[in-house]
Amino acid sequence: MGSIIAAGIAVAAALIAWMIDRRRRVYADQPTTPAAAIFAGHNEVVGAAHTHYPLTAKRTQTPAVEWSYLLEEERRHTRTVSETDANGNSTSRTETYEQWHEIERDGGQLAAIQVVDESGAAWVRTEGAKIVDRQFYREEFRRDDDRGFFAKLGDDRTGKYRETERGVAVGDQLFVVGTAFLDTDTAMPYLAKSDGPFMISTKSEDSHTSNLGTWLVVLLLVFAVATVAANALAFSSPALNRVQTWLPGVIVALLGLFFAVWIVTFNRLQTVGQAARRAWSLIDVQLERRAGLIPNMASLIGAYVEHEAAVLQTVTQERSSLPKSNEVTAANQTATEQTATLRKIIGSIEALPNLKANENFAKMMNDLIDTENRIAGARTFYNDSVTLMRNRRETFPGGLVARLSPAPSRELFLPNGFERATPEVRL
Repeated sequence: MGSIIAAGIAVAAALIAWMIDRRRRVYADQPTTPAAAIFAGHNEVVGAAHTHYPLTAKRTQTPAVEWSYLLEEERRHTRTVSETDANGNSTSRTETYEQWHEIERDGGQLAAIQVVDESGAAWVRTEGAKIVDRQFYREEFRRDDDRGFFAKLGDDRTGKYRETERGVAVGDQLFVVGTAFLDTDTAMPYLAKSDGPFMISTKSEDSHTSNLGTWLVVLLLVFAVATVAANALAFSSPALNRVQTWLPGVIVALLGLFFAVWIVTFNRLQTVGQAARRAWSLIDVQLERRAGLIPNMASLIGAYVEHEAAVLQTVTQERSSLPKSNEVTAANQTATEQTATLRKIIGSIEALPNLKANENFAKMMNDLIDTENRIAGARTFYNDSVTLMRNRRETFPGGLVARLSPAPSRELFLPNGFERATPEVRL
């Protein structure tokens, strides 16, 4: 029976460890996305909490996007404890203990907030999110009243009270994990709850991964000990002193840990590799969008100035379409050609003050600025993904797994100024 219980503990520890490691990998193996460049699918964003219409926390009056208030009072209780000694004799005694009881609770939460970083802002819809807030205030105090001596005799209240207020203040640094969707009304992406984890936390990513990693180590140790114990308990007591009794359990535990580490590491390498491929596709899409704006802007200028037609026809033919292969060097060269083309267009625009007042031109310039920002964000996300993949492949045990299961490496996509290449046009 003991062997079966130990085996059950080993299986349970292994399953829980797998679930915890899966959650840890969601945090650790996903590069941070710039707020202004979130994309469809899973995202991690780090930035300051912001809203134009903050809530006001009840006790501290802190401007907040989420807060909760709890007032508790201490009450005295008694209980009867029964004990039985080795001779089968039973005794009872009465114990007195204090316990906190809730007497008031209040709180508030905004339906949507912004997370702001250097690139811009990302909208987050908070419904269904796991919110990890911080403590604003806590204090214990006594409250004397006018109750008489005899009234107090039958009262279990001790006169002690405790106030606690927690929340997420405007300006708090947040770590947000969620799935991005596109708002059909505003055409703006936002983070919200989906099938994966959705969390808004005042704690850092490192704090979450460290805590989960500690639990993972503990559970793996429980698995190893329980596996060895299950094997040993399957034998009779006289056999417990023999090496043969313990050795099979030790071997099974070590093999189990080895294959678990191997599978987890292999999956992590595949995950970060997929993130890099996905990040590259974002750059590809934005450079295509950028290329599509060039002939439209050239055509608009040609409609204003006839003598520019020959020059702008050449510009239009330079459409700078992307290479069909996802080769970084070729794409970088393409981006440089796009930049040269845009500079020619901007040079023509500076000589056309009437064009600056054109509504279509203003819209195209806004689209171009938005595209430049998105390219910069996509490039940052791509380079972070590649760096993370390299780090995984160069550290143990990722280096060993990578050698036995080779995967193509990727280059960093250097900026070369292209994502900031659009000169300022004073409208």
